[in-house]
Amino acid sequence: MSSQISGRMLWRPGDEGLEETCSGWLLTVEHQPAVVAADADDVAGAVRFAAQAVLPITGRTYGFAADHVRSLDIVTADGELRTVSTTQEPDLFWAARGGKSNFGVVVAAEIELLRLRTVYGGELYDPGENPAHAAHVLSTFLGWAGQ
Repeated sequence: MSSQISGRMLWRPGDEGLEETCSGWLLTVEHQPAVVAADADDVAGAVRFAAQAVLPITGRTYGFAADHVRSLDIVTADGELRTVSTTQEPDLFWAARGGKSNFGVVVAAEIELLRLRTVYGGELYDPGENPAHAAHVLSTFLGWAGQ
């Protein structure tokens, strides 16, 4: 099945350029793909291969965070406060969400909420008086959280 991938633009773990190629917008998350294909034909071949081999095909569960922005309040270079959205100044709205330039200062954002079945939240406190107790609490929490 690997003959479906030509490898013209293909990176594997350890290849020079892989880290830069697969880094995402959120740099606090480390992406560790088994392979990265940058050529459309190789992507199609990789998807066919993964489907036939029943392997997971992933990118982002909910897309880029910018995909969920409904509107922005932005102060532009002329000092004006503008509310931009898909219907109000759509070109500026698009540019501010990822045009890779400085179009102004965003002072507020309306963001679409996602429907999730389960959300975990809360806080973990330890007074820190007993270092052995803190180590036990943290290791137990990490085990529970699946880290």
